[in-house]
Formats: sequence, C-alpha cells, structure tokens
Amino acid sequence: MTTATDRELVERFTRHGDDAAFEELYRRHVDRVHRVVARILGPRGDVEDAVQEIFVQVHRSLLRFRGGSELTTWLHRLAVNVTTSALRQRLREPPPPAPGEPDPGPGEQLEAREEVLALYRALDELPEHNRIAFVLFELEGMPLEELAEATGVPLQAAAARLRRARIAIARALGRGPAAGEHAAVPEEKP
Repeated sequence: MTTATDRELVERFTRHGDDAAFEELYRRHVDRVHRVVARILGPRGDVEDAVQEIFVQVHRSLLRFRGGSELTTWLHRLAVNVTTSALRQRLREPPPPAPGEPDPGPGEQLEAREEVLALYRALDELPEHNRIAFVLFELEGMPLEELAEATGVPLQAAAARLRRARIAIARALGRGPAAGEHAAVPEEKP
C-alpha cells in the first residue's frame, strides 16, 4: 500500500470532504507546527492555543490552497501569521512575573537551562519578523528561499532579517560582533 502525498490528501479533503484525509494531514504536520510555534512564542506562550488556531484556519481555508508552494510552506505561513498575532497580543498585556529560581541540580543542567532562558530572552527582544526568520532558519532548518516564501518577503529581505537576528542574539549572549561589525549572509544548511 502506498502512502498518499500531501497534495493527494488535500484533494481528497477539498473535493470529496474526506475528513480522514484532513486527520492524516494533521497527524503528519502537527508536531512540526507545534515546534515552530513553541520556538517563536517561547516557554511562556500559549502554544497549544496557537496550534489549535492554526489547524482551525487550515481546515477553513484549505480550499484556497492553490498548490503553488509545498503544503509545509503554506503551513509555516499560517503559523507565522497566528504567532505574530499572539506576540502582538502579548505586547498589549502586562509581562508575567519573573520565573523562580531553577531547581538546583547538576551544574551542566543548570548552565544549559540558563543558556536556553538567555536565548528565549534574546528572542523576546527581537522584532517579531527577525525572530521568525531566526526560528525558521536556525532552529527549524528551513532553507532561505522557503523562509522568504513563508514570510512573504524577497530573498534579500529574509537574509537581512536573519542577519540582524543573528547579530542581536549573539550580542545578547555575549558572543557577537561588536557594534558596527557585520555578520555574513547566511549560507544554506546541508
């Protein structure tokens, strides 16, 4: 038995109302969408709500998916739109209280946790379009061309956003170039 492609599943759902096809699309893509949303919103975000909203939108708007890009690119675009809205909502709300001290444990675990928290703090400080570029390219491994398509900007704009994000994060983590220095244009990941 062969496994249906995403395009075949989309067609079965949109033309024939096959709910099982939609469920299979959900199963295939929910983990990746969840990971992207969690990385963009950070540890205090309403990740589950955002993922649910993304798939509600997918269900409602799959008829408008034209197939000009891969389904994963289209899903990333929806994820970017929903998380952007969530980030804007977060900016309108008062910040949550600072988290308590981490439980004492082995030194390496504590250091790794502090580094992850520092990364999330650095990501929180980025303009949302730079954060999204960084998360999709660096953490999700999305190729630069697909990043540009998913975020709806030209390739050079996507590269510039990624470069600015890299510089800001490196500086925030105490590892970056000094003010006025430039980071190289990103290279594709193998």
